[in-house]
Amino acid sequence: MRDSEEQYRILFESNPHPMWVYATDTLRFLAVNETAINRYGYSREEFLQMTIKDIRPPEDVAMLLDDVGRTTPGSDSSGTWRHLKRDGTIIFADINSHSIIFDGRDARLVLAEDVTERRLTEEALRVAEQRAIIEYERLLDRLASLAQAFGTARDLTVIFRALREFATASTPCNGTFISLYDAERNERTAVYAWSEGEEIDLSSLPPLPMTDSPHSRAVMTGKVVVTEDFQSSVEGLPVVNVAFDRDTRPPRSSLAVPMTFMGRTLGAVEVQSPHLADFKPEHATAMRMAANLAAGAIENVRLLERELARADQQAETDKMRSIGQLAAGVAHDFNNSLAAILGRTQLLLRNVTDEKHRRSLEVIETAALDAAETVRRIQTFARRAPAQQLSGVSVARLINDAIQLTRTRWEDDAHARGLRYDISFTTVVEGDDAVAANPSELREVLVNLIFNALDAMPSGGRVRVTERQHGDFVRIEVADTGEGMSPEIADRIFEPFFTTKGPHGSGLGLAISYGIIQRHAGTIEVNSQIGQGATFIILLPLTKGDAAPSAGVKRISLPARRVLVVEDEPVVREVLVEILGELNQDVVAVASAAEALDLVASAPFDLLITDLAMPDMDGLTLASEVRKRAPGTMIMLATGYGQIIPGSAPQPGLVDTIINKPFQVSDLEASLLSLYTNTPIR
Repeated sequence: MRDSEEQYRILFESNPHPMWVYATDTLRFLAVNETAINRYGYSREEFLQMTIKDIRPPEDVAMLLDDVGRTTPGSDSSGTWRHLKRDGTIIFADINSHSIIFDGRDARLVLAEDVTERRLTEEALRVAEQRAIIEYERLLDRLASLAQAFGTARDLTVIFRALREFATASTPCNGTFISLYDAERNERTAVYAWSEGEEIDLSSLPPLPMTDSPHSRAVMTGKVVVTEDFQSSVEGLPVVNVAFDRDTRPPRSSLAVPMTFMGRTLGAVEVQSPHLADFKPEHATAMRMAANLAAGAIENVRLLERELARADQQAETDKMRSIGQLAAGVAHDFNNSLAAILGRTQLLLRNVTDEKHRRSLEVIETAALDAAETVRRIQTFARRAPAQQLSGVSVARLINDAIQLTRTRWEDDAHARGLRYDISFTTVVEGDDAVAANPSELREVLVNLIFNALDAMPSGGRVRVTERQHGDFVRIEVADTGEGMSPEIADRIFEPFFTTKGPHGSGLGLAISYGIIQRHAGTIEVNSQIGQGATFIILLPLTKGDAAPSAGVKRISLPARRVLVVEDEPVVREVLVEILGELNQDVVAVASAAEALDLVASAPFDLLITDLAMPDMDGLTLASEVRKRAPGTMIMLATGYGQIIPGSAPQPGLVDTIINKPFQVSDLEASLLSLYTNTPIR
């Protein structure tokens, strides 16, 4: 017995984790090991004069007593608690305890593991993920607005100014320089420059030769060129320096991005900063997408200018073909990113149990689906296709969606800046409030109005959203307690490119909203006075019949198959692998067609899922090769171009099915089930 007690004492004292024994009746410490003394900062004598309440923050004591009261003798308990060290530092500890008899008294033996670093890491990761989602949503909004502006641009200056506004909102630049490239003469023409809020006249500049400057290298290589020390890299070269700040310091770093359209480089846009190494990878990604949009818009304007002398019908046909190619590029870039966000969100939704987390994920899912709808609208505009068929939708549901989609801005961001916004929604509609609508478009209008209301209240305030019946119409009011506006501004508020937000506004949000409401046979107007806030009023015709119910989640049981995934975008490839794994598929994923062909030659696969647009070999060519080498393999083509597929359509029988990005998990399930049911498996 003595040997056992001695071994027990040695294990207690030498344990690398803090351990103690406390009396269950008084909660007083009866014994502590050396690790606890060192970790918490109390001496052994101090510990033995304390209770376990003394190492808890005061606000946690009530919860501790409740937990102790619910712990029955002879049972084990565990959990994570906040502990208070002698110096006042709060740590997180995983606690495991069980009942013992100590010196003839009922007691509990406790082992504590310090998990503070893990908790802080998890919290930092959560905050970083939220920040990344917020920034991505903002980038998506800016790109959508930019695409809308480019789609209606009729001269190059409008394009250059819109690109400059995007650059100042998306990068730390204070100067922008744009040139157009003449491939036949191998020279550049400086067409636009802006610095410190002023446009610079470049009309007197001669054509610029091709040199080793960052701008020239971007044009010649077709790649983004990031220069961390601009002055050193251009020493002795003729360059255009636009990023002089108010202290006349020259640019210290730059980001030069080619403007590429259909494989041709039309020029480059360069943003400059007076600080060293000021441009990060996320700035390069944003500017690359914007520059490609600009290239399509530039080509469209050039085409329009060339075709004005021809017949109007032929000019219009060619112009819309150019815009269609622009829309295809927009869809591909957007939909690849949306595929990752939507796929991961829906994977999490399939397994989440916490209701608060489910609601947050559903907000992200709705935002991603709305973004995908925005891409489809750009494509629809480019093709001059008929608008999507409208369906009955509840206005109250759309308003609640918009409030949830903007919550990060008016609650989380506002709280971080020490602001308070009061957002409320009141409905006084009796009976059904359904309108015939495209839900995504109306949500976009409501989100835009709420964001505008918040912008009008930089110090905080109230936003009141009201819904009421107005004859055969539903009347929506979005009222704020902000700065208000003059009659002159109110008269122009819905004009394209008119903004009161300076460089942070595109002047397109309300113009787009006005067009959406008109397409829904409604009206939108504003009532406002200086210092008395603003109220936006929307009237939409009520429709007969109930609003369409929300779609439920239906699980499909799929047989296990061996699947080869070919996708050059890492984030899309990773999420596709996770989705297929969740769907009971045996997945092998590669980044190129060459790797795929090597695998097909060495091992059979039931299904090939390949991206359409890949750098070394496109998906249609890969499908043709696989048909020759493994004719029994089912083939699914994944594309971010929507209905616009560059080049010729797939030959009959080349692919078994096509799925558009961003695909929902349920869409992929249904496509797989259809393939497996109707196609013989080897």
